[in-house]
Parts: sequence; structure tokens; C-alpha cells
Amino acid sequence: MLLERLPIPALLLLFGIYCVIILITFIATSFGAPDYFSSYYETPSITKTSFEFICNGTDPIHFQYRYGKPHLTSLNMEVLFYISLSINGFEFVNTVDSFTYHLEMNMHLYGSNDIHSSFSNDTLIGTTDYSTVHTRTLQCGKIHHEIGGCKSMILFREPTVEYNYYQMQIYFRNLQPLCDKNIIEKRMEIGYAYINSGYNIVDIVMRLFATACTALVAVVFVVVTLMRQTWSAATTEQKWLLAVLFFLGFYNSFVATFF
Repeated sequence: MLLERLPIPALLLLFGIYCVIILITFIATSFGAPDYFSSYYETPSITKTSFEFICNGTDPIHFQYRYGKPHLTSLNMEVLFYISLSINGFEFVNTVDSFTYHLEMNMHLYGSNDIHSSFSNDTLIGTTDYSTVHTRTLQCGKIHHEIGGCKSMILFREPTVEYNYYQMQIYFRNLQPLCDKNIIEKRMEIGYAYINSGYNIVDIVMRLFATACTALVAVVFVVVTLMRQTWSAATTEQKWLLAVLFFLGFYNSFVATFF
């Protein structure tokens, strides 16, 4: 058996290293790790006249993620852009359980690494066809009362953060029927959610630490094994344990994050 072939000091070393890893991981994730996601949102000031133009699709909702807003970097890894609409009045929320509406929009997302860049100089992300219509499902009613009566709609999802600053334009194409019935009010919430860079830094440190410990255990295992016998005499169990240590190191490495 493998446990009979390994000396007691080697077994104690292996056990001690992994106990330390588990303890540090528990403390770091329970007390020291930042929240996974953070979000930022604004409620733009919309006049009655502007809201009419927004409803009929003449004017866009424009949101700029630049001044006074969190600075995004590649460590944020992922960012979601969303919008929330609000039902006009509490009576509607209290009398209607829920309703859905397929909202059609022309949506454009722009990115830039220059905080002083003008809107026209920013890079258009995604489709370059300005006439492309995107559909999102608007869900409103009692179940979403805590956010103005409607569930937030994710407009864009960027799996990697390639720019420090973003801008977004939204043209509604079929919001007019809801405006005519006085269902939707002019209060809208626009924002974005992103993975905390602090969380990723903690994750990177923990991965490096776990990878280093796994490599140390693998080296100790190989050295101890070769001191007691030749590799050709190693049992299948010993060879499998080395393979397990290799894949454990791969799992803790950054390469595994791409799969």
C-alpha cells in the first residue's frame, strides 16, 4: 500500500500543508474577501417633454460611465449593463400580479480608455448596424415591486473588460403603447454591475498559494519515492497519485479559468 511505503514525516508534511491551505482559504473567503459583484446606477433626470420623445423613439436614453463613476480595469473581468423601468403609481402594482412585454430597442455600447474622449470618438462595441433591433422581456407587477415594479433588464454583457470607460445609447421602438396607457413613468434606473477587482486579487493570491503548495507536495512525493525505490518499481497507486497532484495544480492555476 502507498501509505505503508511513505515515511511518517512525509505523511505528516502532506497533511499539515493541506490543513494550512484549508484554514487560510476558510479565513480569507469568510472574513477577508470582498463581495463578488458591485454595482453602480443612476436615475437620469427626465422631463415630461423628453419622456414623450423617449417613448416614441425620437430621443435616446444616454448614459455615460465616466466622471465620478467607478474606474473599470481588466481585473474586473466582466461587466453587465442594465436598465430598470418603473410602473406609474402604486395602485397598478397592487392590482396587477404581473405582466410581460417584449420591448424592442436599438442599443449601442461604446468604449474608450480616454476619460476626455468625446462620444463620437469612442469605439462602437458589437454590431455596427445601427438599425439592428434587440428584444428584451419587460417583467412588471407585484413580484418586482421593490425596484419600481419592474425587473431589471440586462442590455449588454461584456465577458472581458477591454475599456476603462463606457457609454450607452438606447432607442425604444415600441414603448409608446405603455406610455399611452400611462403604465410606465418617466423614472428609469440605468447602471452596470461588475466583478470586484479586490475579489479577483484575493482569488489570484489564493490560486498562486494553492499552486505553490501543490507543487511542493508533488516534489516531496517524487523525491521521497525515488529515495526509497526506482520509478520503474513504483506502484500504479503511486503513479496515479502523481497524476492527481498534477491535475490539482492545473485546477488551481490560471489556465483552468479559461475552460
